[in-house]
Amino acid sequence: MQEVIYLRSYMSLEVKISEFFKYFTEVYGEARWALLYSRLCQVDEKVARLNPYLKVEYQNQEITQFFNQQYMNEVSARDLLKDKLDQNQFYFLDLASMLPPIALAPLPSDVTLDMCAAPGGKSLILASLMAPNEEAEIELVANELSQERRSRLIRVLKEQLPDKLFRQIKITAHDASKWCLYQKDHYDKILIDVPCSGERYFILDAKEVLNWSKKRSQNMAIRQFSILASAFETLKPGGAGVYSTCSISPFENDEVIRKLLKKRSGRVELSKLSFPIGEATEFGWQVLPDRCSGFGPIYFSKFQRLS
Repeated sequence: MQEVIYLRSYMSLEVKISEFFKYFTEVYGEARWALLYSRLCQVDEKVARLNPYLKVEYQNQEITQFFNQQYMNEVSARDLLKDKLDQNQFYFLDLASMLPPIALAPLPSDVTLDMCAAPGGKSLILASLMAPNEEAEIELVANELSQERRSRLIRVLKEQLPDKLFRQIKITAHDASKWCLYQKDHYDKILIDVPCSGERYFILDAKEVLNWSKKRSQNMAIRQFSILASAFETLKPGGAGVYSTCSISPFENDEVIRKLLKKRSGRVELSKLSFPIGEATEFGWQVLPDRCSGFGPIYFSKFQRLS
């Protein structure tokens, strides 16, 4: 309760009466929204993911534990980098963002598409799931429409992956919402990590908060559904997709999946999800920072195309 009182003391009156604040109070309830809002205003938590392709000997016990878990906290990892170890041995990302590609679970034999791939962290996880060693042969497409973001994607993949594996990944620049017009019934697995409102990234900007509206989020959801629908038709019958956002808005999360179930009735089946962190939603899984040690927000839902 003290945290709620403190939150109200520093929030401007304009923010407290904004449509943004009122809407998410309705969605999450007054007590939880106050805590969630407070956590979203803090610096997002990151972990250091081990580059699984580096052959480096570690002696430190913390590193041994890290090898077992595949990640460690960001501060410890950056301390290790001061010792001039390979700068590419870690990739820093939100722990929650690892879950969508893990949920997709591509096999080495799967033809796989990361439809909105930048900045590249999820593509790295897809690659490591498909290629347990650098000698593996895989079919992975990493797509990013934005030239600036695509340049970052290429840099990340090139830095983190062995050259042989990097050269196997096809990097494209297509409009994801139109993909199915040119390639249908093709992929076994698709990760659909769509552009979203990303409330955590503007929540400290009072002007952005005051300009937010439900209509803005609903309009974003229209674009998101067009990408999801395109991905659905691009999957092979029997193939699986994971839809993902970093939004906290139901319009962009469960409501997009609800629309898919309605528009593709009889052709789609949802998969049940369960992870050590996060909570179930009506159609998927969500990790929110107020209940997950600062990680998130991430929403994702897994589905299978039946026909």
